[in-house]
Amino acid sequence: MPGQESTLVIVGAGGDLSRRFLLPALGHLLATEPDRRVRLVGASRRRDPGWGQIVATAFAAQDGPAVVATQASAAWVAADVARPDGWRQILEAAGEPATIYLALGPVQAHAACEALSRIGVPAGTRLVFEKPFGRGAAAAVTLNELAIGLVGEANVFRVDHFLATPVVLASPVLRFGNRVLAAVWDAEHIERVTVLWDEALGLAGRGEFYDATGAVRDMIQSHLLQVLAAVIMEPAAGEGGQERAVREALDSLSVWDDPRALRRARWTSGTIGGEPARAYADEPGVVASRETETLAQVVMRSDLPRWRGVPLVLRSGKGLDADRRYVEIRFRAPGMLADADGRATPGDVLRIDMLTGALELDLVTADPAEPRTPVRVRLTGGIGTPSSPGGPDEHAVVTASEAAIYGRVLKAVLDGDRTLSVSTEAAVRCWRLVEPILAGFGDGGVPLEEYPAGSAGPRGWDDVPA
Repeated sequence: MPGQESTLVIVGAGGDLSRRFLLPALGHLLATEPDRRVRLVGASRRRDPGWGQIVATAFAAQDGPAVVATQASAAWVAADVARPDGWRQILEAAGEPATIYLALGPVQAHAACEALSRIGVPAGTRLVFEKPFGRGAAAAVTLNELAIGLVGEANVFRVDHFLATPVVLASPVLRFGNRVLAAVWDAEHIERVTVLWDEALGLAGRGEFYDATGAVRDMIQSHLLQVLAAVIMEPAAGEGGQERAVREALDSLSVWDDPRALRRARWTSGTIGGEPARAYADEPGVVASRETETLAQVVMRSDLPRWRGVPLVLRSGKGLDADRRYVEIRFRAPGMLADADGRATPGDVLRIDMLTGALELDLVTADPAEPRTPVRVRLTGGIGTPSSPGGPDEHAVVTASEAAIYGRVLKAVLDGDRTLSVSTEAAVRCWRLVEPILAGFGDGGVPLEEYPAGSAGPRGWDDVPA
């Protein structure tokens, strides 16, 4: 909390997650809370990669006494966290019960916890895990047991930064605080729910990591399922109410029993942002024979009475024509109006930008020149400005938004607030939902389609079960 001193240890501090997200987010948090004091320790097997300069670069856009103090005290430890001796070095450098952020892959995080369990940690130590939590349901159960045995459940944080996005934080208020939405947030009025995260970005030098992960593990297993749970959950009340509501929402889900419910694809050569892009299979670090999906779509159903019969679509991919990152609520057509050609007027559409919380609402109104002719209009608003896919300021908007989002994550873990932490049960449940999907991909039961880099993806994916 502001005014309180704490120690943050980032294990894997020289990696992409730390440089691109955690450090800029810490700088953002310190700039907005100038009384907060955080001693920062970076750790990795590598010798000091120029830690002071890395921190200075990440903090360059921020200012204030907390930023200056953290940058001045930043320390580096070269240690192997797969060995108890490595942990002894880190704990000695931390000097007190610390918040230990494991910015590691699931296999490395497991090995780190096994090594740490041989020596133990000071009381009050917190362990923070990034997604994916484990490599499957069984691994998640084992990792839970290790982590809880070390520090207790109250000090285990399985962070998913999507829980800190405006779309998740605002969803309960948006749904239940507005009569106009609360009255129609169900299967009677909603035709389809889509949670979509499309990226123009390719691998950005992370071919080896991504090829062992793929779109389902990287995005759908953790992030998009958590967002979907927030969108469909029942009203939460009392202590722990939201955690129970999310768990019940996840427990209600299953993959729709229809061949169109599972789709996967990977990009071929093309053009992204006017620049030539090689095929995914030709990217460094990629093993083409793995047939790793770079785009996946899953259609789920819920047995919650509110959502029975509504397709719940989760889609995520890379190497596409634009960034599209929103929740879309497609309402059923009222069936009361038709256009000049006699076609029924389509239903309204509400989109919520995941990063900014901006709203877009497509409604039908009359054409002033032809009052009997229905036309579509788009109303925009919300707490942020909608990002324009492909626009010149898009990446600046996204970067600022994500810094604020990860800043909320770091604030929560440093303050011991588990609101943005995935529960033990939810971490395992998400894996149990996607393991059959991954098995279907692995045995060839779901064809691997292709799409040119820089395109909108394969055609026909909008045809979903209903």
